[in-house]
Amino acid sequence: MINVSVRALRESVVPSSSLFDRTPVMMHTLDQERRFLAVSDYWLDNLGYERDEVIGKCVFDFLTESSTKRARNILSRDYKALGSVVAVPLEYKKKDGSILSVLLSAVNEYDDKGNVVCRHGILTDLTEKQRLENELVEISEREQRRLGRDLHDDVGQTLLGAWLICEHMKVQALDLDPEVWDTAERVSKALQRCLEKLRSLVNGLNVVGRTPAEFKGVIDELAADMEKTYQSRGLVCTVRLDEEIVLPDADTTTHLVRITQEAMTNAVWHGEATKIIIQLTRKKGNVELSIRDNGKGIESSEQYQNQYGIRIMNYRSRIIKGDLDIRRLESGGTIVSCVFPITNKP
Repeated sequence: MINVSVRALRESVVPSSSLFDRTPVMMHTLDQERRFLAVSDYWLDNLGYERDEVIGKCVFDFLTESSTKRARNILSRDYKALGSVVAVPLEYKKKDGSILSVLLSAVNEYDDKGNVVCRHGILTDLTEKQRLENELVEISEREQRRLGRDLHDDVGQTLLGAWLICEHMKVQALDLDPEVWDTAERVSKALQRCLEKLRSLVNGLNVVGRTPAEFKGVIDELAADMEKTYQSRGLVCTVRLDEEIVLPDADTTTHLVRITQEAMTNAVWHGEATKIIIQLTRKKGNVELSIRDNGKGIESSEQYQNQYGIRIMNYRSRIIKGDLDIRRLESGGTIVSCVFPITNKP
C-alpha cells in the first residue's frame, strides 16, 4: 500500500498524474527522502515492476551497489550545488534480476521559500547505445591487432633488411673508405631507432595476458616506453601491482591497458607531469586501477567528459562493469581511477 503522506505529496507535486503516468518516457519524481512519488507507465514497463511496488520506496533500493555509491556522492553534491544533474550513468535493478543501464537527467522543484519540494528525473536507456559502443571498441581492437601484424610482418622486415645491408656496407667500407663507413653507421643507427620505435608501437597495439606476470610485463613495458619517449622531461613512471590479482580474461587486460595508456598520455601532454604512478590493488572486494601524476591537475572532470579519449575510457570502464573517476588531487596533479569487480580470490 502507498503511504498516505506519500500519496498526498504525490497529488500536490504531480498535478496531472494520469498525464504523467502515460508519458512515453522513463520519468519519475522523488521526495526529499529520495522516495518515489510517481513513475510513468513506461518506467514500470522497462523495469518490470507494478506501481505499488515502487511508490514510497527509496530509489537506492532499485540501484546497484556501485550506482548507489555514485548517487550518494555525485548526485547529492550536484543537486545541492546546481539543483540539477545531466546524463549521469546509473544501473537500475530490474524485477527479473537483470540490469538496465541508463543516463539520469534530473532537476529540483522548489516552493516559494526556496525549499526543495521534490526531484523530477528522466532515464534514458543505454542498452542499445552500449551494444554499439562495445562493437565499435571490438572493431577498433581488431583493427589495431591487424595493423600491428602488418607493421611487424611488412614494415618491420623491410627495416630489418635495410639495417642488415648497412651493416654489410660497414664491413666492406671499413678498410676502404672511412667516409662511407661513417655514413653507413649513421644510417644503421637511425634504422635501429626506427626498429625500436616500431617494436614499441606494435607492442602497444597488441595487448595479451591476464596472469599477474603477463599483465605486469605489459604495464612495465608501457611505462618504460613512456620514460624513453619523454626522457628529455625527466619522466619517471612507477608500477605497483598486486601480484596476487589475476584478471578474469584477456579482454579485461586490454581495456585496462588502454585506459592506462590514455591516462599516461594525458598526464604528459596536458598535465606536463614528470612523475606517474600506476597501481593495481584490491579495494573492498573489487579491484582498483589508478594512474596518479604530479602534473598541473584538471580543473574539473566535467569539462573533459566530451573529449574523445575520456569517452573511450568511460566506454572501456563500463564494458568491464567498472566505475571510472577522474579528479584533481589536493596536493596537485590528477588521479584516474577505475574500480571494477573481480571473481577470483587471492
